[in-house]
Amino acid sequence: MYSAEQLQKSDPEAFNILSTYRLVYQHITEGNNYIHAEPVIQLDKDTGKVNLVRVSESNRSAIQPFIKQEDMHKWYDAWSKFKQFFNHPDNVFERQLDFNTMLVFDNWRMLHARTSFTGDRSICGCYISPDTWKAKARKFNVF
Repeated sequence: MYSAEQLQKSDPEAFNILSTYRLVYQHITEGNNYIHAEPVIQLDKDTGKVNLVRVSESNRSAIQPFIKQEDMHKWYDAWSKFKQFFNHPDNVFERQLDFNTMLVFDNWRMLHARTSFTGDRSICGCYISPDTWKAKARKFNVF
């Protein structure tokens, strides 16, 4: 989300494009075909602040019916400007996890990736909806 805020300050037009133009995302697994259309940068409807960033390039559909062909170059220019913030040294936190270490983060608020690795690696992931997480946090007085 910090990268989106940086883009908003440095190039409001690029930010507007990425928070306005809807992209189609599609993820096909055995027996399931998930599809939805949303902007890369989603703004809170009440506050106008960034509340979600979608970067998943591997799930971006090849067909984008919500962007006119003549506007596609604008979208890619904005995307290119946005991506410059992702790997800027001031925006990167790296950590090699120890065996049996758990890492928990909000998948909608934090861009994340894995770097190259030599040796054995085992990763187990799970997803918890924001509503479920907030309900449990309230139950245990986390906030």
